[in-house]
Amino acid sequence: MREKKVLLMGEAAIGKSSMRAVIFKNTMPDLTRRLTTTNYYETEKYRFFDGANALSVVDCGGQIDFFESYLSDDGQQMLFAHVSALIYVFEAKKLDSTGRPLADSLQYFCRCLEALQKHSPNAPVFVLIQKMDLVDNDRRQSTFDSWVTALREVAEDATWSAYGTSIYEDTLYRAWSAVIQVLVPNIAALTQNLNTLAKACGAVEAAIFEKNTFLLVARSSTEEQANESLVAVHDPSVPAPAPASASTGSLGQANRFEMISKLIKAFKHDAKEYAREPFRSLQMQMEGFTLVLTELTTTSYILIIGTNDEPRITPEAINLNIVHIRNRFEDLQAAAK
Repeated sequence: MREKKVLLMGEAAIGKSSMRAVIFKNTMPDLTRRLTTTNYYETEKYRFFDGANALSVVDCGGQIDFFESYLSDDGQQMLFAHVSALIYVFEAKKLDSTGRPLADSLQYFCRCLEALQKHSPNAPVFVLIQKMDLVDNDRRQSTFDSWVTALREVAEDATWSAYGTSIYEDTLYRAWSAVIQVLVPNIAALTQNLNTLAKACGAVEAAIFEKNTFLLVARSSTEEQANESLVAVHDPSVPAPAPASASTGSLGQANRFEMISKLIKAFKHDAKEYAREPFRSLQMQMEGFTLVLTELTTTSYILIIGTNDEPRITPEAINLNIVHIRNRFEDLQAAAK
């Protein structure tokens, strides 16, 4: 995968640098209070999934003077050219007296969309309604829906996806996983091979996570409905879908992958205090299922979950299948560079 440029934009003091620290630097959310204000913009390159410096995240300071500089002719050519994705962040509770998003905030968002359309027209747009943890639980969905309604009014001709997020919750991993999945060029081939491995292991579920961030890259195909809570997709060429239920039937909670990402990252962080060796694998044999989480390639982990209905499905058998197919996934990642 060639280097991907991701713009991270939004007003000042709404948590852009904090979410970047949580996702890419494995900072605990409570410790992000120590971060300083972003001065103009900061570019950091991360070794992500398939090679060194594959992801370039441009964290843009949100002060008004900075925005005006970004949106000048020279600023647009420098910042908005060759963009692979735009992540625009709003603060959930930044509303006017009528409960609507502030007009100035939406105006800058629209100007950024225009600049992106001019210089990188194929770049996908992700809108994160941040700090949802500050909104009462019984008002979260309605607050998010108010933002989506306002965004559709001002950006009805653009295509974008919106997510309600918080650095303290697994919602952040759902949003950033969606971004990453768009940037991985051979996601279809990864999913196809993952389905093959899942079938060979007799697994009910399989997933690939990026090693450092533990973002979900690919998962085996299932027919369950996606969790539509605090998620919206706007595409002017496609009729709006009917609301979907957050139920997932027998496979478990709809947000289980984001929960796994959050929990494993917290476990890895805490384990550093007690062990010198880095986290490598986790195996569990419970009454109803067998779970294996282990390294797949040098930059990814794989999760395999099987039922105990078949006695031949053991951690040893699952690990053997992973060993046999590991080179195939290494080749797929190498081909994407």
